[in-house]
Amino acid sequence: MQRFAKWSVRHPGEYQSIVEVLLSNRSLTPEDISNSPDVLQDPCGMQDMGTLTRRILDAIERNERIVVFGDYDVDGVTSTAVLLDFLDKVGADVMPLLPDRFRDGYGM
Repeated sequence: MQRFAKWSVRHPGEYQSIVEVLLSNRSLTPEDISNSPDVLQDPCGMQDMGTLTRRILDAIERNERIVVFGDYDVDGVTSTAVLLDFLDKVGADVMPLLPDRFRDGYGM
């Protein structure tokens, strides 16, 4: 029979929920994980965002295929799906490209 490691809470009794335990173990507060748009950075502040936006709009107008290169981890697959859904809804010819972690390795 397989044996598993025994886990213990650092300071039992201080927390009301497992979320509080996880936040504490990672030295985070509820404000650190707020889902308010006020805590998000403006993506337009990223370098060359205007150039990228114009290029995507041009590709849509010219019916050029847009390839969304994602990653195979959970946030990479999720962000690829969200971007594909948006581009499809605005009429883009779009396709995903996700690497095979064993064949392609990690990174671009």
